Amino acid sequence: MERWELPFSNKIYPSVSIIVPPEHFNQIKVVVMPYGLEKYPGYLLKFRSAPFFMFYDETCAPPSIPQWFDLLKAIPKSSTVIWHDSPLVKQYAGIGGYSNQNLKLKHYIILGGDSIVEILAYEEPSIEQFTERQKFTMEYSF
Repeated sequence: MERWELPFSNKIYPSVSIIVPPEHFNQIKVVVMPYGLEKYPGYLLKFRSAPFFMFYDETCAPPSIPQWFDLLKAIPKSSTVIWHDSPLVKQYAGIGGYSNQNLKLKHYIILGGDSIVEILAYEEPSIEQFTERQKFTMEYSF
């Protein structure tokens, strides 16, 4: 396990939200507000090649992973972690048609104060900072 260096890694318990477009479920967006809602700057992380994610309240961490406070002990003073030997990485490696591209699956974790986000992705996310209120629009069609 290692600290995942991001502009907000030192902020413990940031506000975290997730956006998953229905037609592009492997392109996950995570909104992180390190200082809380409506306190800027905020960050938008755009994951591509992400075949798996979990988003849950920090009090409901599944038993298959260490509790979030154990992660905080392992990586002190960081809200962002890459879990290299994650059982999920072993289970999902090669899924999603990425096995032929020589990309390595990584388990990214953001330990928020309201929610925890876990994403398995073959590529590092792009990161955009914003300094004012943002509007994110999604369109659903069935």
